[in-house]
Amino acid sequence: MRKNLLYFLGLIFSISVSAQCVDNGNYWNESWVSCQTSQNPNSIRGNTHWILYEFHENHNIDSTYIWNANRAGESGWGAKDVVIDYSEDGNTWIELGSYTFPQANESANYSGFLGPIFNGVSVNKILITILSTHDNSLCASIAEVQFRVDCLNTWYQDADNDGLGNDLVMLEQCEQPVGYVSNSDDRCDNGALGWEDALTIFDDSGCTNCHNTNATSGLNLTTYASFLNGGNQCSDLASGTILTDIITNGFTCSGGYVAPMNGSSYAAGAVDADELATLQAWIDGGAPEFCEDYCFNGACTANIQLKFFLEGPYDPILGEMVTDLNSANLIPLNQPYNVAPFNYNGGESVASYPSPSIVDWVFIQARDINNWDTVIESRACFVLKDGTLMDIDGSTGVNFYTLDENTRYRFAVYHKSHLGILSASDMDIPTSGVYDFTNSSAMTEGISQTTLVGSIYALHAGDYDNNGIINNQDFNLWTTNAAVVNQYVHWDGDCNTVANNQDFNLWNVNKSKVGETSIYLP
Repeated sequence: MRKNLLYFLGLIFSISVSAQCVDNGNYWNESWVSCQTSQNPNSIRGNTHWILYEFHENHNIDSTYIWNANRAGESGWGAKDVVIDYSEDGNTWIELGSYTFPQANESANYSGFLGPIFNGVSVNKILITILSTHDNSLCASIAEVQFRVDCLNTWYQDADNDGLGNDLVMLEQCEQPVGYVSNSDDRCDNGALGWEDALTIFDDSGCTNCHNTNATSGLNLTTYASFLNGGNQCSDLASGTILTDIITNGFTCSGGYVAPMNGSSYAAGAVDADELATLQAWIDGGAPEFCEDYCFNGACTANIQLKFFLEGPYDPILGEMVTDLNSANLIPLNQPYNVAPFNYNGGESVASYPSPSIVDWVFIQARDINNWDTVIESRACFVLKDGTLMDIDGSTGVNFYTLDENTRYRFAVYHKSHLGILSASDMDIPTSGVYDFTNSSAMTEGISQTTLVGSIYALHAGDYDNNGIINNQDFNLWTTNAAVVNQYVHWDGDCNTVANNQDFNLWNVNKSKVGETSIYLP
């Protein structure tokens, strides 16, 4: 009756072995042998052949590797049907499972087999109970058991070498790999910067409040909101080189004097060249509050190209929309969606119309593909007579500035006199090509969200109050203000500068139409 030598892979730890009989052999072919049963440490197992492994401290056991009895003439004694129990606290037994061990071949190159898997459970004791052997003899035997300890640690990639890891890129292994750290505290591991990075520099230099919090004169660098305010005299800190100029040269805005942060009596420590470069890179990336919104070389500018027609001004004979509002100079120079229900506070404006082909202002929103009622970013721009978009700078399409690359969005389209629509398909950022709503009613989310005019599909005219439903409220707007001439009004549904029966007719044919609910939720 002998005990095997135990090899521990991955971690060396101390262990006690209890059995009916043991022998201190030191090779796999010098087996533990029991030829007499005794009371099992787990009382429910009764009198059996058993071997107990007790660790002096808990270890996370991953797996086992076993060599059954292999000595010449004794492989039949090898364990066949076994049950494995373990204890986490050293007192209560938990059954891992029942197993059948294969018989050894009694050869010099016997390689053993992968035993029961523990999957990293924390173990204090392991009990192997042998219920039967391969030849059903009185003796039971096992040559060797290896316990493979789960020493895996989770490591997070630190691509920008700032000591903070990326929770999206990880490795599990015992030793720390090069380029990885043990924490997952880096919200952006690609070099993107946010307010936290800037604040760290201000904190290190003792400059968070070195020019006091007086909004009428000094700088306040204690919070992101106060940074944006910067004091009335330095409200442009988030653009150009104003911030870094102040740090190196002192006050450069109009108004009073602010001492330089470098080497001044106001600063506890100078902002060094690397920190100055980091601050300027943050500013150049848009000075975002969160690093997720950082723009690399203007990459956050996404040009969105959509094509759609408005039913009211569309002329099926010409195959394009009329530009009467443009010709009459009635289109406002500032975006008109700053009123209810849009309440958009964007600053889009022009000194003059960038094209004679402009039909009117339209309102475009990027929405979350998983929650269409969630607006990611909004923009006002122009729609041209051919149904394409023009940004306020005269460029094709409309530019969005906070959309994420390699991310998909849905786009909603609104006009002051028409029912809004939502794209039926997600659009990738960056996009390629034009999303054309005019080809089919299936290009919009929902049922019958566009109307067939001639051979194209267009937005329904008649939603004069922009609440997503064409009903009597729109009629009331029209009827109380009919006969208005040369004014820019919502109830001029055909955009011909005159509110008259043609606008009523547009409403009448579309009454009871309801827009996609999700894009009209508050």
